[in-house]
Amino acid sequence: MSQNPTLRSRAMRGLFWSLLQNVVGRLMSVLLFILIARFVTPDEFGFASTAIVVVSFLALIADFGMGDALVQRPQLRAGDPDLALYVSLAGSVILAGLLIAAALPIARIMKAEALAPYLQYATLFCPILVLISFQEALYRRAELFRALALRTVFGIFASGVVGLTLALNGWGAWALLGQFSTQVVLSALWLWSRSTWRPSRAPDPAVLRQLLRFGVSLVLLRAIDFVAMRSIDFVILSRHGAASLGLFAVSMRIDQTLTQLVQVSVSAVALSFLSRIASDPQRLARSFLRTVSLCATFGTPVFLGVAALSPDLVRLALGSRWMGADEIVRPLLIVGGVQCIQFICGSYLIAMGRPGTLLGLIVAKTLIVVLGLVIVKNSDLQETVITYSLLLLCEAPITFSVMVHRLSLRWSDLASAIIAPCGASILAFVVAEIVRAELTAKVPANLLMVLIFTIFVTVFFGILFSCALRQFKDNAGFVLSGLRRQ
Repeated sequence: MSQNPTLRSRAMRGLFWSLLQNVVGRLMSVLLFILIARFVTPDEFGFASTAIVVVSFLALIADFGMGDALVQRPQLRAGDPDLALYVSLAGSVILAGLLIAAALPIARIMKAEALAPYLQYATLFCPILVLISFQEALYRRAELFRALALRTVFGIFASGVVGLTLALNGWGAWALLGQFSTQVVLSALWLWSRSTWRPSRAPDPAVLRQLLRFGVSLVLLRAIDFVAMRSIDFVILSRHGAASLGLFAVSMRIDQTLTQLVQVSVSAVALSFLSRIASDPQRLARSFLRTVSLCATFGTPVFLGVAALSPDLVRLALGSRWMGADEIVRPLLIVGGVQCIQFICGSYLIAMGRPGTLLGLIVAKTLIVVLGLVIVKNSDLQETVITYSLLLLCEAPITFSVMVHRLSLRWSDLASAIIAPCGASILAFVVAEIVRAELTAKVPANLLMVLIFTIFVTVFFGILFSCALRQFKDNAGFVLSGLRRQ
């Protein structure tokens, strides 16, 4: 490889390490999660997941979006991140102190007083999460994706050992929180011990103002998006109890694992490179169509395939204690098949310098989801999750309309990029469901699982090859050529 690799070559290298980080990291995480879940009850899982969700939200607010502002900044001097770090750390300490004091009243409002100690413990790690976010941003800016990948794999393995040990010794929810806190601490130590940047004693207030102008709008839209996506947790906890929240949290873990593999692997690299082609509208439009086509071809069928196999996967992986999670995860996975295409739109809007447009889309989604959950009073957990999934799906046409307009595309351009793989995935899922309904009482469970998998794969590729073989070959060739360069 030349000493000055092309933009595409560097992007593909970053994507390779991001994929490695997410594929290996997620597979290890899922394996450890399955082992730990067998020793934790649904209500314990519900309390632990709520505490982790809340502290993640606090860290998101305290960061002020300055991590991504540093990645986006055209020129970055050694002392530019200093004051931003100090401000974010101070904000995280203040927010953590307020939440620790308010943990018991919040738990009482949620009708779950047992939540309070878990919430207080998890909140202690908010400042450390801020330290991690700054170093991750500077690693991404320096294109050190290999180091980030190795950090993730090591942290997941070590924290998983801690969590599993605690679970085997009957620590319940504390096993999950022990796993979380171990991974946070190890991640911080790894990143800061190998850092290419250290804070100085000469912070520049002017740089802080510039970072805030970009970062505050970004953190605002992320905070609103967080509310839209995680408001369901608090609705379930208050209406259906901690055990129902545990079932939902397990289902969300499955959905988020697939999302991590498809979405984060691309978007973690995208922001670093999209901003460099944002001034070329035609190139940006071609890149967008390529990206959504790749996500539809290799992402959507994974979500729909796992949805078709969800009863078998839950039975084999989690056991009888978690039966019922398959009916909860299925609508989430079906919507995830659309969202794995839709989520990349945010990176493109940010690269185009339109965070306000992205904010408008997220506000619309939040209003749709939150108002819908408040207005619709479902009688059980499954109905609540179906309602939530349908509400999320309502925002997709709005997002794609905005992207078609902003990139000066035609609807036919977008349709030609995604309709064949999406249609093949949907039809394969429908056929698999029909077969399951007909054969569940007639065929042994393990044999039925193999049959469902075979039918889904056969129908998907049969339809795709008959309708869009050229598109599939083009996308597969694009990915393989990029990997060969590495």
